Amino acid sequence: MELFTGLKPLPRGRVRAEIVAGLSLAAIGIPISMGYCTIAHMPLATGLYTMILPALAYAIFGSSRHLSVSADSASAAILAAGLVGLAPLASQNYVALAGLVAGLTGLMLIVARIFHLGFLANFLSRTLLVGFLLGVGVTIAVGQIPKMLGLSITGHSLWAVVGGIIGDWNLISWPTAMVSGICLLVLIIGTRLKSVPTELVVIILGIAAASFIGLHDYGIQSVGTVHAGLPVLSMPHVPAGAWPHLVATAVSLVVVILAQSSSLARAYAARYDEPFDADHDLVGLGVANFAAMASGAFVVNSSVTKTELTNRLGSRTQWASLVAAAAVLVAVFTITGALSLLPVAVLASVVFWIALGMIHISTLRELFRQRRDEGVIALITAVGVIVLGIEYGILLSILLCLLNHVRHGYNPSNHLLTLDERGAWLLHDVAEQTQAAPGLIIYRFQAALYYANVERFLEDVRSLCTPVPPERICIDCAAIADVDFTSGEVLLRLTRYVNDLGIHMVFVHVSDEVREQLTESGIVASDMIEFGSHMHDLIDSHGGKSGGTGPAGATAVSSGLTLGDLDAEPVEIPYVVPASTSLRGKEETTPLDTSPL
Repeated sequence: MELFTGLKPLPRGRVRAEIVAGLSLAAIGIPISMGYCTIAHMPLATGLYTMILPALAYAIFGSSRHLSVSADSASAAILAAGLVGLAPLASQNYVALAGLVAGLTGLMLIVARIFHLGFLANFLSRTLLVGFLLGVGVTIAVGQIPKMLGLSITGHSLWAVVGGIIGDWNLISWPTAMVSGICLLVLIIGTRLKSVPTELVVIILGIAAASFIGLHDYGIQSVGTVHAGLPVLSMPHVPAGAWPHLVATAVSLVVVILAQSSSLARAYAARYDEPFDADHDLVGLGVANFAAMASGAFVVNSSVTKTELTNRLGSRTQWASLVAAAAVLVAVFTITGALSLLPVAVLASVVFWIALGMIHISTLRELFRQRRDEGVIALITAVGVIVLGIEYGILLSILLCLLNHVRHGYNPSNHLLTLDERGAWLLHDVAEQTQAAPGLIIYRFQAALYYANVERFLEDVRSLCTPVPPERICIDCAAIADVDFTSGEVLLRLTRYVNDLGIHMVFVHVSDEVREQLTESGIVASDMIEFGSHMHDLIDSHGGKSGGTGPAGATAVSSGLTLGDLDAEPVEIPYVVPASTSLRGKEETTPLDTSPL
């Protein structure tokens, strides 16, 4: 495995941009990381530690040149949900347990690298992240409201917080609420000034107000002592029976890290046409979490906001993260005294603002507009996180994504194919029994065949045999990448049934692997079973012409290809869904695999 891939090369002309981006990252990252500490119920200094050794470790061992790795809001929320009740919040043992979870997370990421499990990130969809972040954002935002109002609420669940706010409404500290309102107003105005680090401005103004105006005299509390210098490490005391809970928390963290870091790194690699190795990156993220454990910090992940910040300022390597780490290291020894004056309401307002940024209503609306089923999954995920908690919400979202994936394979959109006069393919509902030529039906199954969907294949083909059996049924296998044992047995029975009716079965566009699987199932070439014919040859042999026999009213987009071109090389042929199909009135251009045998 190659090291320093995120650091080299560094062209001399980019040094200034990396330094500026790194200093800006430190300036903005310090208040944001302190906010993440509030979410994780960790001491404020530990948020600064996440920006030092973990960033250095990822820069050395990671694959991406762009990811900014440090504390993250979603990871902090998962950590808090997993540790609440195991030790007093922000205590020495709580910090030690957080370090232990970071170590477990790092170990799991390394194990995932050993077994080449980076591909699992492909199954963690954008839909999952949208719903998960929506639920986490709502949970975090509501959790900050008591601090913004000067209330002291003991419960940590969403319902306990809401109930506490309603029950203690008469105890609100109005000066504290006024400070929170001013902070939110500044943050809102700052959204129009994208070049200004608004969170940093709010933190500085809060410290200045506490120092010169004396906000404590008005009952506005400060965050208290912020530890200066290097962390003090200790061995965790794990309560009896807590190990399964800690492991489950680490598993949840690995899921989110895989989904968020992999998708973000791939996006930036694609933007700059750079290579990206997901398995290699697992090592970088795993070592970064080991570094978090060793430096008294907590679990780290890629940060979307920090990554975009450094990219916008011109950084193209991990040198910006190293510059930021050096700047934060200096801050740990110099400015912690000033940070201790920061009002709790100011920090809570910043965290509240960050949480609102996790709620992407426009993306959810777009999901419902384009794919209603995925929008429902995202919404259920969000509700699951809010109602059941973060860990169970993650499990629910993964289950829903898997079920949706299975549903697509279980119930594929299958069609009959014909050609029009210009050589363009037409799609027809199976129920129409449209023939590509007299006595010939071409049927395309749009998924791999396995035990759950083979009955659908069986029903479709049997329906094509009645009431008037055609001479040939052609199975276009272009989309069939696999045939499992159960499907092989069913296909063997089906071919015998069809052959007994005097119908020839023809399999086209069969891959070598699927051909071997069919042979092992007993489906071999014979007088009634054919392999290797091209669809246009079949149409010609049945007296068909370039024109198909699609239903009245069907229109097509010309492919601009002759039938002879289909044998030359793999191409994409546009074809159209006729108005009589389930996509009524919609014209669709879909790639049809016509790779030659």
